[in-house]
Amino acid sequence: MTGATRDVVLRHLDAWRRGDVDGIMQDYADDAVILVAGADPVVGKVAIRGGFEQLFRAVFPTGRTMLTTSDDVFFEEYAWMRWAAASPVAQGRNGTEFLRVVDGKIVCQTTAVDLVFEAPPA
Repeated sequence: MTGATRDVVLRHLDAWRRGDVDGIMQDYADDAVILVAGADPVVGKVAIRGGFEQLFRAVFPTGRTMLTTSDDVFFEEYAWMRWAAASPVAQGRNGTEFLRVVDGKIVCQTTAVDLVFEAPPA
């Protein structure tokens, strides 16, 4: 199970780095939930897609953002990592991510990050 979880997460991160929302969405279960520190839960693929589209449009523009991860831990259906992202718009610092993958799909994801804007978000 750990290998399958790792494969999903690494594919997900690759799509994120390319700003490929369609690729990202292939990794989510229809009823997936994303919990973001300080925000309301994002539930279901339609809402998740909208969140990623807004993120890439306003905060981390495609082709102009660098995402790095470290300290990745994979255990059975769970994954955890630290991350940072940088774009001309914002710096994502001290990010952490937890994902649960069931049957090859992300069913739950949590994220927390310190966002520092270089300019007001569009």
